[in-house]
Amino acid sequence: MSYKLIRFAISVLLNIGVFSGVAQTIEKKPEAIFPLLSMNGDTISVTLSHRFTCICFFSIYCKPCLYELKFLEENKAAWEKDFDVEIVAVCNYSDMIYYKKIQSFSDKKKFSFPLYLDVNNALADFLYNSPNIVKDNNFRDFKGKFDVLRPQMYIFDAKNNIIAQYRGLNVSNEQEINNLFKRSKVPQ
Repeated sequence: MSYKLIRFAISVLLNIGVFSGVAQTIEKKPEAIFPLLSMNGDTISVTLSHRFTCICFFSIYCKPCLYELKFLEENKAAWEKDFDVEIVAVCNYSDMIYYKKIQSFSDKKKFSFPLYLDVNNALADFLYNSPNIVKDNNFRDFKGKFDVLRPQMYIFDAKNNIIAQYRGLNVSNEQEINNLFKRSKVPQ
């Protein structure tokens, strides 16, 4: 039996739960990679390769979204230094019609993290198909593709597991996010 065939057979067995107790030691979760459109017009690949990744879906026409972006900006430097957190701020596929306005917004605000557009819906599809995501009232069908309703934030760990999901941000969520990172301050 070839190596690829054996690897495929093991991954199938792991997916159906035959080796549920040893799944993490045999099969490493692949790095999640998403093509996103940057504000300078380049399609780039964003990976979930940091210890934590905060993905924030926003709209420039949403006041709670702007509050969330401000919160992320205020905490980015400390989180990056203390906990290896990457921030990815994303607009939906349906926002493509506002691309020039989003670019202008990005130039004006000068956030220390980049803003992107999920132009081919890869990130929204990944989230929608993730098993531990709350889907009710968090997604909408837009011309056969799922949009993430905003504001919405997802926090991933280094193994691409979603460890937190927030729809709208409030003061208690802010404290919870800070505590989440603080509790996990263990050697990398």
